[in-house]
Amino acid sequence: MTVSFKRSDKEPLISVIVPAFNRAGTLAGTAASVLQQTYTNIELIIADDNSTDRTRDVAEELSRTDRRIRVLQNNRTKGAPGSRNTGLCAAHGQWVVFLDSDDCLEPQMIDTLLARASTGEAGVVTCHSRVMEQRGEQQIQTGEFCWMASGDIRSSILSGETYVDMNAALIQREALLLISGLDEHCPSYQEWDLHIRLCQLCQYDCVPEPLVRYHQHAGQMSKDALLCVHGLLHIYRNHKRLWKTQKLSDNWKHRILSVSQDIRKLDRQRINCLLKLLRIEPRIIYWLPERFMARIITGLTRKTRHLAGIKAKTDKSHDVTT
Repeated sequence: MTVSFKRSDKEPLISVIVPAFNRAGTLAGTAASVLQQTYTNIELIIADDNSTDRTRDVAEELSRTDRRIRVLQNNRTKGAPGSRNTGLCAAHGQWVVFLDSDDCLEPQMIDTLLARASTGEAGVVTCHSRVMEQRGEQQIQTGEFCWMASGDIRSSILSGETYVDMNAALIQREALLLISGLDEHCPSYQEWDLHIRLCQLCQYDCVPEPLVRYHQHAGQMSKDALLCVHGLLHIYRNHKRLWKTQKLSDNWKHRILSVSQDIRKLDRQRINCLLKLLRIEPRIIYWLPERFMARIITGLTRKTRHLAGIKAKTDKSHDVTT
């Protein structure tokens, strides 16, 4: 059941929340893309996550150049979800945009999404994103995220047919507060978890234009396969009831398989994570490569023999004692 939210007749305030940890080199560019929006009734909230570089200094310098900027400081490192919640708690806008501190908005992004929001009942309006990569001195577009999120997405977001990029969404602040913001315990895929919960309340709409520049680089958390598995486990546990009758799409299949592309490099910890994932969602077993399943079975067999050996020694020791 979706909820209708009140809309302001005048130009509403938009809160752009930027979590920042050790982003002194990219923060100014991100902030500039917000301040140069064609829609001007904006507050930019920079939530510094207890950075160890000059991020806080850069943020303070920026705030002195434009009164629309506010700088918040976490007293401990909370991670990106915690920093987004820090910003959300301080936000005054009717609508919220979460923007990573190394990504940028196209100048018309907020204007375009807000115009679409004003014509319907959607509590979340999304857009597409350009995938950018730094090559030498140039930014090169290497791809595009073209997720379509329209109407009731409760089924399609579970299957993986729909996804919502964290940076590419205009969200009703009231809806975010009703679901208590982001899950700070979710290790990865926080945007997926957020929109699984949001879509229980909100209708969605999408402007099929690339209005965000998403900068991809080697240091991103999404590159860490083990962290991805932990995130998937966390989300499955929290929303398992929603998957009982849900068909899992090929897109979601590829997302699972991406953590096991190089069988030779899978360590014991990663295999244990995938075993937990299999217990939570057994249908995944049909997707895993034969070599990978053989390795899991071999590992389980060795573990069983090891435990059996320990038990046999314990029983023998017990017999001698008695």
